[in-house]
Amino acid sequence: MKQQTDPGAYYDTDTPAVVIRSIVVNDPAVVAESRRWSTGQRGAAVGEQDMVGIDLSTFVSQALVVRAHAIGTAGGVQDTFNLERLISDVGARTAESTTKAAETTTEVVNRVSEAMQKAAIEAKDATPRRARARARALPTTSTMPGRASWRRFIGW
Repeated sequence: MKQQTDPGAYYDTDTPAVVIRSIVVNDPAVVAESRRWSTGQRGAAVGEQDMVGIDLSTFVSQALVVRAHAIGTAGGVQDTFNLERLISDVGARTAESTTKAAETTTEVVNRVSEAMQKAAIEAKDATPRRARARARALPTTSTMPGRASWRRFIGW
């Protein structure tokens, strides 16, 4: 392992601790989050002008602790896979699954809607159609069948 004579961050075996002297982080997410730590605790973000001279040691420490726990949780997976690739793959799979779920949901809703519309139209038409068909089947003479015959005729 290569050792530098004046590293920006190093492991102090006496404490034990990681000591950071000079590291520049310009990731937009880290910079934006740092603006929430102007008081030493996470709060509302402040403007860049309000950040001049602010001690961000607490923020840096918390950010490292949280990230170290996340990496530690990944455990053996990190040793086997490139963590960035793993995160990217999970993101892509999540996006793909979400898209497929949305498409399937839309398809199912459309099918159900079509089926309901068709059923409503058929129900609306079925009653008058059946009544007309039965009316045509009624005897046209003035003699009507007896009550029992009439009930058998209409299906009661």
